[in-house]
Amino acid sequence: MQEKRKTYSPCSEHDVRAAALKATHERLQQMDAQRQATIGKFGEILREESAKMRSYGEEQAKKGTCPVMTWDELKKAVEEFSKQRG
Repeated sequence: MQEKRKTYSPCSEHDVRAAALKATHERLQQMDAQRQATIGKFGEILREESAKMRSYGEEQAKKGTCPVMTWDELKKAVEEFSKQRG
């Protein structure tokens, strides 16, 4: 079995995909806990999370800064970046 991921780089395609998938699962779990319907939502949420992660990663690549971050650091940075953008 594969070891759990501890760090992510926003400039890595592989890491962006893994982070988007993790964020999607977290959102679905929150929705389930709130008793919201989640059926048929996986693809939609995955696209949203992927777009946010990719946008942040592309910005970091343009700046030439590709930090290695923990999940919590990445999640916080992506949320702040998304708020500034939109």
